[in-house]
Amino acid sequence: MMIPLAKQPDAGAIAPPGAVLRAIVLSVLLSAALLLFRQYGWAQPLPGVALPFSLALAFTCGAALGRYRPLAQPSPLVVARYGLLIAAAGLLWILLALHGQLEWTMLLPGAWLTGAGLGAVYQRHRASAPPGRHPVWGRAALALICGAALAATQWLQWQAAGGFNFALALLVDMVLFGALLVRIVERDRES
Repeated sequence: MMIPLAKQPDAGAIAPPGAVLRAIVLSVLLSAALLLFRQYGWAQPLPGVALPFSLALAFTCGAALGRYRPLAQPSPLVVARYGLLIAAAGLLWILLALHGQLEWTMLLPGAWLTGAGLGAVYQRHRASAPPGRHPVWGRAALALICGAALAATQWLQWQAAGGFNFALALLVDMVLFGALLVRIVERDRES
Protein backbone atom coordinates (compact mmCIF):
# COMPACT_ATOMS: atom_id res chain seq x y z
CA MET A 1 0.00 0.00 0.00
CA MET A 2 1.33 3.42 -0.97
CA ILE A 3 1.36 6.11 1.73
CA PRO A 4 1.08 9.69 0.42
CA LEU A 5 4.18 11.82 0.87
CA ALA A 6 2.45 14.29 3.20
CA LYS A 7 1.56 11.51 5.67
CA GLN A 8 4.98 9.89 5.78
CA PRO A 9 7.19 11.07 8.62
CA ASP A 10 10.44 12.53 7.30
CA ALA A 11 9.76 11.22 3.82
CA GLY A 12 12.85 12.84 2.40
CA ALA A 13 11.44 16.36 2.36
CA ILE A 14 14.13 18.99 2.71
CA ALA A 15 11.90 21.47 4.53
CA PRO A 16 8.22 21.99 5.22
CA PRO A 17 6.36 23.96 2.55
CA GLY A 18 6.02 26.96 4.85
CA ALA A 19 9.78 27.32 5.19
CA VAL A 20 10.28 27.05 1.44
CA LEU A 21 7.54 29.60 0.81
CA ARG A 22 9.03 32.03 3.33
CA ALA A 23 12.37 31.73 1.55
CA ILE A 24 10.75 32.35 -1.84
CA VAL A 25 8.72 35.29 -0.57
CA LEU A 26 11.60 37.06 1.16
CA SER A 27 14.07 36.45 -1.67
CA VAL A 28 11.62 37.71 -4.31
CA LEU A 29 10.69 40.73 -2.20
CA LEU A 30 14.28 41.78 -1.55
CA SER A 31 15.40 41.08 -5.12
CA ALA A 32 12.46 42.98 -6.64
CA ALA A 33 13.06 45.98 -4.38
CA LEU A 34 16.74 46.06 -5.27
CA LEU A 35 16.03 45.63 -8.98
CA LEU A 36 13.51 48.47 -8.96
CA PHE A 37 15.96 50.69 -7.11
CA ARG A 38 18.82 49.87 -9.45
CA GLN A 39 16.66 50.35 -12.54
CA TYR A 40 16.30 54.04 -11.77
CA GLY A 41 19.20 54.45 -9.34
CA TRP A 42 20.50 57.87 -8.56
CA ALA A 43 19.67 59.22 -12.02
CA GLN A 44 15.99 59.47 -11.07
CA PRO A 45 15.79 59.44 -7.26
CA LEU A 46 12.00 59.77 -6.97
CA PRO A 47 11.12 56.50 -8.77
CA GLY A 48 14.26 54.88 -7.37
CA VAL A 49 12.91 55.35 -3.85
CA ALA A 50 9.15 55.37 -4.48
CA LEU A 51 8.95 51.99 -6.21
CA PRO A 52 10.75 49.93 -3.52
CA PHE A 53 8.88 51.87 -0.83
CA SER A 54 5.51 51.12 -2.45
CA LEU A 55 6.53 47.46 -2.71
CA ALA A 56 7.34 47.40 1.01
CA LEU A 57 4.14 49.25 1.91
CA ALA A 58 2.07 46.82 -0.16
CA PHE A 59 3.86 43.92 1.53
CA THR A 60 2.81 45.33 4.91
CA CYS A 61 -0.77 45.75 3.70
CA GLY A 62 -0.74 42.20 2.33
CA ALA A 63 0.48 40.92 5.69
CA ALA A 64 -2.37 42.80 7.37
CA LEU A 65 -4.79 41.23 4.89
CA GLY A 66 -3.34 37.84 5.80
CA ARG A 67 -4.64 38.42 9.34
CA TYR A 68 -8.08 39.43 8.10
CA ARG A 69 -10.68 36.97 9.39
CA PRO A 70 -12.26 35.84 6.08
CA LEU A 71 -8.81 35.17 4.64
CA ALA A 72 -7.82 33.25 7.75
CA GLN A 73 -10.55 30.66 7.15
CA PRO A 74 -9.16 28.84 4.11
CA SER A 75 -6.16 26.58 4.25
CA PRO A 76 -2.79 28.37 4.36
CA LEU A 77 -1.94 26.57 1.14
CA VAL A 78 -4.91 28.07 -0.69
CA VAL A 79 -3.96 31.58 0.46
CA ALA A 80 -0.34 30.88 -0.52
CA ARG A 81 -1.26 29.68 -4.00
CA TYR A 82 -3.46 32.66 -4.79
CA GLY A 83 -1.06 35.12 -3.15
CA LEU A 84 1.82 33.81 -5.24
CA LEU A 85 -0.26 34.00 -8.41
CA ILE A 86 -1.18 37.61 -7.57
CA ALA A 87 2.50 38.38 -6.98
CA ALA A 88 3.39 36.80 -10.34
CA ALA A 89 0.76 38.95 -12.03
CA GLY A 90 2.27 42.03 -10.41
CA LEU A 91 5.78 41.13 -11.54
CA LEU A 92 4.49 40.54 -15.07
CA TRP A 93 2.79 43.94 -14.94
CA ILE A 94 6.15 45.53 -14.06
CA LEU A 95 7.89 43.58 -16.80
CA LEU A 96 5.37 44.58 -19.46
CA ALA A 97 5.30 48.22 -18.35
CA LEU A 98 9.08 48.42 -18.57
CA HIS A 99 9.14 46.63 -21.89
CA GLY A 100 6.62 49.13 -23.25
CA GLN A 101 8.84 51.96 -21.96
CA LEU A 102 5.99 53.54 -20.04
CA GLU A 103 6.36 56.11 -17.28
CA TRP A 104 7.54 54.85 -13.89
CA THR A 105 4.12 55.57 -12.39
CA MET A 106 2.75 52.71 -14.49
CA LEU A 107 4.95 50.37 -12.46
CA LEU A 108 3.17 51.23 -9.19
CA PRO A 109 0.16 48.88 -9.68
CA GLY A 110 2.54 46.02 -10.39
CA ALA A 111 4.54 46.81 -7.25
CA TRP A 112 1.33 46.96 -5.22
CA LEU A 113 0.08 43.63 -6.55
CA THR A 114 3.45 41.98 -5.98
CA GLY A 115 3.82 43.31 -2.46
CA ALA A 116 0.25 42.49 -1.43
CA GLY A 117 0.45 38.93 -2.74
CA LEU A 118 3.80 38.25 -1.10
CA GLY A 119 2.67 39.83 2.17
CA ALA A 120 -0.44 37.67 2.38
CA VAL A 121 1.61 34.53 1.76
CA TYR A 122 4.23 35.51 4.33
CA GLN A 123 1.71 36.39 7.05
CA ARG A 124 -0.45 33.33 6.51
CA HIS A 125 2.49 30.95 6.77
CA ARG A 126 4.02 32.88 9.64
CA ALA A 127 0.75 32.59 11.55
CA SER A 128 0.45 28.86 10.85
CA ALA A 129 4.03 27.98 11.84
CA PRO A 130 4.42 26.41 15.27
CA PRO A 131 6.16 28.74 17.75
CA GLY A 132 9.81 28.08 18.49
CA ARG A 133 10.34 25.95 15.39
CA HIS A 134 12.97 28.07 13.68
CA PRO A 135 16.30 26.31 14.15
CA VAL A 136 19.56 28.03 13.34
CA TRP A 137 20.08 25.94 10.19
CA GLY A 138 16.67 27.05 8.93
CA ARG A 139 17.59 30.70 9.34
CA ALA A 140 20.95 30.10 7.71
CA ALA A 141 19.27 28.36 4.77
CA LEU A 142 16.81 31.25 4.47
CA ALA A 143 19.67 33.76 4.39
CA LEU A 144 21.54 31.62 1.86
CA ILE A 145 18.53 31.37 -0.46
CA CYS A 146 17.85 35.11 -0.23
CA GLY A 147 21.51 35.85 -0.93
CA ALA A 148 21.56 33.49 -3.91
CA ALA A 149 18.44 35.10 -5.38
CA LEU A 150 19.90 38.58 -4.89
CA ALA A 151 23.18 37.52 -6.47
CA ALA A 152 21.48 35.83 -9.43
CA THR A 153 19.20 38.76 -10.20
CA GLN A 154 22.00 41.30 -9.88
CA TRP A 155 24.30 39.23 -12.05
CA LEU A 156 21.61 38.91 -14.72
CA GLN A 157 20.93 42.62 -14.60
CA TRP A 158 24.59 43.55 -15.01
CA GLN A 159 25.79 40.91 -17.46
CA ALA A 160 23.02 40.21 -19.95
CA ALA A 161 21.75 42.52 -22.66
CA GLY A 162 18.28 43.51 -21.50
CA GLY A 163 19.33 42.12 -18.15
CA PHE A 164 16.60 43.76 -16.11
CA ASN A 165 13.96 41.86 -18.07
CA PHE A 166 15.77 38.55 -17.53
CA ALA A 167 16.27 39.26 -13.83
CA LEU A 168 12.59 40.11 -13.40
CA ALA A 169 11.63 36.98 -15.36
CA LEU A 170 13.73 34.96 -12.91
CA LEU A 171 11.64 36.38 -10.07
CA VAL A 172 8.43 35.51 -11.95
CA ASP A 173 9.74 31.97 -12.35
CA MET A 174 10.51 31.74 -8.63
CA VAL A 175 7.01 32.88 -7.69
CA LEU A 176 5.37 30.51 -10.15
CA PHE A 177 7.58 27.69 -8.85
CA GLY A 178 6.27 28.46 -5.36
CA ALA A 179 2.68 28.31 -6.61
CA LEU A 180 3.39 24.99 -8.32
CA LEU A 181 4.98 23.65 -5.15
CA VAL A 182 1.91 24.65 -3.15
CA ARG A 183 -0.39 22.94 -5.63
CA ILE A 184 1.66 19.74 -5.50
CA VAL A 185 1.49 19.71 -1.69
CA GLU A 186 -2.29 20.36 -1.85
CA ARG A 187 -2.84 17.44 -4.21
CA ASP A 188 -0.63 15.20 -2.12
CA ARG A 189 -2.62 16.02 1.02
CA GLU A 190 -5.91 15.41 -0.78
CA SER A 191 -4.94 11.86 -1.72
